[in-house]
Amino acid sequence: MLEHISLVAIAFAFSFPAIGSAALADQANGYRGIWYMNQPTGDEHRYKYSGGLGTYPQQHAPIAVYSSAADKTFFCYGGATGKPKELAAMVSYFDHATGLVPRPRVVLIKPTDDAHENPTLQIDEAG
Repeated sequence: MLEHISLVAIAFAFSFPAIGSAALADQANGYRGIWYMNQPTGDEHRYKYSGGLGTYPQQHAPIAVYSSAADKTFFCYGGATGKPKELAAMVSYFDHATGLVPRPRVVLIKPTDDAHENPTLQIDEAG
């Protein structure tokens, strides 16, 4: 039911077309969230925020939605492509019937490494 999911991202309001090595809706070879850092502190901690921030910031919601029609929980996160300055909007689901989670799909690649542009999602009326 991925075709019925519309990716709505707060920071993706005027999205760029998919670019880079991964094509739209390609299956990724694993789960790798974006690594992000900002605001150097000048002390032993180095940065105010840093690390794996694939679901950052907390204001981005929802990042997971349950579909009773599909009996799946769909989720998204900001993924890493392995290239500098690229943020991949990734989507996948947990299948409640099988207990399985397939590899994610690349929905969009943006030319940024800013985790403030991580995706959110919604499921339309058709499920």
